[in-house]
Amino acid sequence: MSVSARASTTPGRTASSSEILAPQGAPEWVYDRNELWNAVEAAERRKDAQLAREIEIGLPIELTREQQIDVVREFAQPTLLPGPLRKNDCI
Repeated sequence: MSVSARASTTPGRTASSSEILAPQGAPEWVYDRNELWNAVEAAERRKDAQLAREIEIGLPIELTREQQIDVVREFAQPTLLPGPLRKNDCI
């Protein structure tokens, strides 16, 4: 499965990298964080629904920031994108 990615650094946050990964061919709006989360919330009908999952990954400080980002992408692509799931990560 190939995955499209767009990265951006968000000023004022502790994350040094933030990106949304989605399967190739996903509509353009999924790369807009606000539109994505609004669509997620609108699609879910249950009050107690789990809209997202947080996964913390310990990354070695010996790796450069770019290497850490690559490790997260390598983990996320086959693990978190098997179907319609979208991934929004921050490092």
